[in-house]
Amino acid sequence: MKKVMLSAAALMIGAIGFAQVPGANNATPVANQNPGGAPLANTTETDQYGNDQRLEVTQVGVLNSARVFQADAAGLDNNEARITQEGPNSPTWWGPYSRAINNEAEANQSGWNNESSINQKGWVNDARTEQGTQGIYSTRNKILVQQGVNNPVENLSIGNYAYGVQNGSYNQSLIQQNDDNNDAWTNQTGNYNMVQVKQSSDPGTFSANEGQLARAIQSGNSNNGLIEQEGEGARNEAYLNQYGDSNESYQFQNAESGVAGEGNTATVNQGYYSYDAEAYQSQVGEENTATMNQYGGTTYGSNHGEQVQDGDGNTATMTQNYSGFGYYGVGDDNYGRQYQEGDDNDATLGQTGEGNKALQVQDGNDNYVLSGQNGNDNKLNTHQIGSDNYAITAQWGNNNSGLVVQHDGQSANMFQSGNGNSANIFQAGPWGGALIGCGFDNPMDIPNPTPVPDITVSDPCATGNCN
Repeated sequence: MKKVMLSAAALMIGAIGFAQVPGANNATPVANQNPGGAPLANTTETDQYGNDQRLEVTQVGVLNSARVFQADAAGLDNNEARITQEGPNSPTWWGPYSRAINNEAEANQSGWNNESSINQKGWVNDARTEQGTQGIYSTRNKILVQQGVNNPVENLSIGNYAYGVQNGSYNQSLIQQNDDNNDAWTNQTGNYNMVQVKQSSDPGTFSANEGQLARAIQSGNSNNGLIEQEGEGARNEAYLNQYGDSNESYQFQNAESGVAGEGNTATVNQGYYSYDAEAYQSQVGEENTATMNQYGGTTYGSNHGEQVQDGDGNTATMTQNYSGFGYYGVGDDNYGRQYQEGDDNDATLGQTGEGNKALQVQDGNDNYVLSGQNGNDNKLNTHQIGSDNYAITAQWGNNNSGLVVQHDGQSANMFQSGNGNSANIFQAGPWGGALIGCGFDNPMDIPNPTPVPDITVSDPCATGNCN
């Protein structure tokens, strides 16, 4: 039994080495025209030309490789391809598991209303699927990639790689990867596209319980992007870039750091010259970093952003402005909210333009806030609960209002430059003190994947009315 474990581990370790997302691609191999060349390797390559084609490939064994191409000369539609790769279930002392190692699957489709599905079980799998990459306009296509999903033992799905590309509009892409050190990359160009990447990690015999990497790029308008990373692992990275208007971005990272570690990274970039963008980031665990950049928000609309962190030692950074250059007087009506619960947190927020609103809330110890607004008619609220908190806020322009509320003996610096500005600072403590009678909005409850609602940041104290 020990020999089985050692040989399987050796195969797994020697096989790891797929591309690490930036640049993407992979898959393609196949080969093995010689039946006696590699007795454990199943290989197949299939080409279909025309409409309403159907293809299913199932491979059971070790070292499987499959490639599919479907296209019509006129760029028409309704082709379907499904590839399933798995190994013979081998019983061990910890249960059955798929002995499929180093599977490779590739599906290419052009035209309309195509569907591509790849399901791989086992270790170190490589999946690549492309739609509309032959220079033909592609629309209403669907991509589904599942790696390690429904594996007999989920935690034996390690080091998987998935890559997806879609050109056109109304396309949908879903990548699901179970367990550790998986990479996912997808790129959509066009309008009304949707992409979801879901990665989970569980402790396993040979797994590191961390290290997921997901990257999604969407170019166009009214796109929706979602990245979820969760489980008893950490050191995960999520990147979501959206270029266009009315896009929505959601990122969720949940690391049970008491089991495996901490330190997830989430980054979302929306812009340039965009408006009506919405972004939401949620992280649970320790030593997490969230970065949100919304470069847009003109007179045609506004951007909404929220960051929520629960745990110790987290850092949140949000930037909302026009084109990333900080032009004065544009980037109007952006909404930003940051909420942190735990110790040693840092929150940074910057807004440029007119009529922006920001709310920063920290509930915990040793917190630090740095925030600034450049423009007119902006509102900035900072609320800190705990000990040893420190807030630095600044507003440049006219008719701005700033509010800082701190409990238990903190320190605050507020700077305002311009005409018709108002400021209110309330500090209670240390070791208790009175409570301010002003109300604060509750953190937004944004259920996925519904759009982010408008953020209403009240400013009751800037006018002197606290009741």
